[in-house]
Amino acid sequence: MVWQLPQSASEVRTLRDAVFRQEAAVAGLQRHVVALADAMRQMQDEWDQASRAIFALQQQQEQQQEGQGQGDGGGDDTGRPGGDDCASTHSFATTHSLGSTQYSAPVLLTDIPAVGRGVARVGGGGGAASRVPRLFAGPVHGDNNGAAAAAGGLAEAGGGGCEVQEECSKEQLEELMRQLRGSCPTGSGATAAGRAQAGTAAAVAAAGVEPDGVAAELDRRRAAVVTLALHAERDAELRAALVAAGLLEEVAAMLEGADPRCTWAAAHLAWYISRSDELREDLGCGRVLAALVALLGAPDPAAARAAALALNNLALGAECRQRMADAGAVTALIDMAASSDAIGQEASCAALMMLASEEPNIRALIVAANGVRALVDVLRYGGPTAQESAACALENLSLDAACEAALGEEGGVEGLLGLLRDGTHAAQAAAIGTLRNLAVNDDLQLQLLACGGVPALLAAARGGPEAATRTAAVEAIRNLAVGSGEACTALVSAGGVGAMVEVAHALPGPGRLAALGVLLVLSVEGPHKQAVMASGAVGVLVHAALSGSPAAKEYAARTLTNLASSDANRLDILREGAATVLSALLRGGASGGKSGGAGAAAGASGGPADRACRAVAARALQNLSKCRQPAARRLMIDAGCVPALVGALSLDAPTAGAAVSALSALCGAPRALQDLVRADGAGALLTALSRLQGRGQQQALRLLRRLAKASGVCRIRVQDALVGMGLQAMAAGMS
Repeated sequence: MVWQLPQSASEVRTLRDAVFRQEAAVAGLQRHVVALADAMRQMQDEWDQASRAIFALQQQQEQQQEGQGQGDGGGDDTGRPGGDDCASTHSFATTHSLGSTQYSAPVLLTDIPAVGRGVARVGGGGGAASRVPRLFAGPVHGDNNGAAAAAGGLAEAGGGGCEVQEECSKEQLEELMRQLRGSCPTGSGATAAGRAQAGTAAAVAAAGVEPDGVAAELDRRRAAVVTLALHAERDAELRAALVAAGLLEEVAAMLEGADPRCTWAAAHLAWYISRSDELREDLGCGRVLAALVALLGAPDPAAARAAALALNNLALGAECRQRMADAGAVTALIDMAASSDAIGQEASCAALMMLASEEPNIRALIVAANGVRALVDVLRYGGPTAQESAACALENLSLDAACEAALGEEGGVEGLLGLLRDGTHAAQAAAIGTLRNLAVNDDLQLQLLACGGVPALLAAARGGPEAATRTAAVEAIRNLAVGSGEACTALVSAGGVGAMVEVAHALPGPGRLAALGVLLVLSVEGPHKQAVMASGAVGVLVHAALSGSPAAKEYAARTLTNLASSDANRLDILREGAATVLSALLRGGASGGKSGGAGAAAGASGGPADRACRAVAARALQNLSKCRQPAARRLMIDAGCVPALVGALSLDAPTAGAAVSALSALCGAPRALQDLVRADGAGALLTALSRLQGRGQQQALRLLRRLAKASGVCRIRVQDALVGMGLQAMAAGMS
């Protein structure tokens, strides 16, 4: 075909229109491709969630059948509301007089505590043990592919002419136990089968049995132990019967023996027995524990994995953990994590997680044996499930301040942040928990900032898969913000203020409290304070002060106090309804008591949370009362601030001083003065005078003078009351 150039303007337009239509079609196809890719990713996420739900249901059914939970793998992390109690606040205030109304400088509330570290991860549903094939089809002899064979090949595991029985009656299982116990008397090794298992020609000759007979006995022994292991995998009663029958010594003998098939089957049998809570103590106090530790370095990876999974379950007990450490399990598990395949890495890392759950001395052993380096390598190069277990182990190690330096030196921060980008949901949750713990360390804070920790944590806080994960991310951000001014700047630059407002809207409980804590930290510094105001945080703070937990109410009131220290913010804060909520908080405290004098009186003897909330609410109203715009004063009077402040005069001296300061500013308006008279302000001020000092006394005396002049209160009566309290100088000043 020969293409001809267009000859006329109409042909040019036609060609141009055709090109535009083609480009539009291509763009439309590109949009469809992008949408299809997004849909596929969403389907994959939904499939992953469904798979986890199915697996959790299977685990629940198994637990119901067995009558107890299983101790395999890593558990779910829980929310941690740490840091609810605010430290003591500092008031940086001076006073100056403006005409007949006295103002004090705005109050700034600081000393915001970090959330702190989390809690240890321990065994629970899911995790390493549940993902390993339940029983492999036989020992591998160095072939990793054979280790992953399905359970359908179990009939071959017995070897020879003796078949593994996949369905046995109770009587048949009892016969197998008797056969297994009789073939190898405890500790003697005197039978032909026992000596043959030891693998020496001298043992076979001394037995006086033909080699074929020895082989047949070993075949029957293998078939018996594999059949018992196959049934013990789900039958909790059989596990108990095995222990009650005294077969643990036989299991230990097979673990120590040279026959790879028996060793492999015995390791799985020990793993399944370790799933029963009541049997772990029996399993972990004899030869079996030492044999399992020795088996971690076995050439058969399937047997080593089963041993690691059994030790993971045994590590649920504190005494077993110490025995494992004394037996050299720490070094053996670290070597296994550094050299095994993906499933072996997962099993060994899960066991290290359990060992690092509580005892500082075991954590120190893990660090001293280069365990942090091995775990970080698994984070970088291991399979998805192995990464989960390694991240959980690092989270437990990060609970100990002595281990933090090793985590920083071995590149743990970079590895954890990489896991936030590419890891599974469970791995991300553990990585965030670890970062939250590391964020309280000053040196590691710098590493986190340099490696882009703030944007990564913000992304997790906004779009984490679960509320607990998002909560941990926000707690990590708060730990960073409390300890580092650079972190606050990076947080504001990355849009973190808006993210915290979103989180405070979306998350309940600890997540909301942590987000409010971040906003409180940012409200202290001037530049960050304006970013908080611009983000629309005031509405969230007002809502939290109205209906949040006691700690959330206090955090919200503290943040409003800091924001109101700037005159440019006060009217905007009042227009959001802050005065009404703060007045209610001043009357009712954290528990939300009733308004009026009764509520205020209850505050004098209320709990620490009530007293703290009332004190902070009084300071917030003190700052808001400094707004010189008439609309602001009107909003505060309409919100009932005057009666609430009068009620606060009966509280402790700092709270009463803040209330007097706010009343002094508000009562320049005749309406506020009338409210003060109706609330028996004269009596409340006289009562507060004995506890006030300095400027507070002067402000109270000035209000009493105005009351005497405006309401006809007998000045002689006020003077007599002052003299009765020993305040003769003030009484003379009333003249």
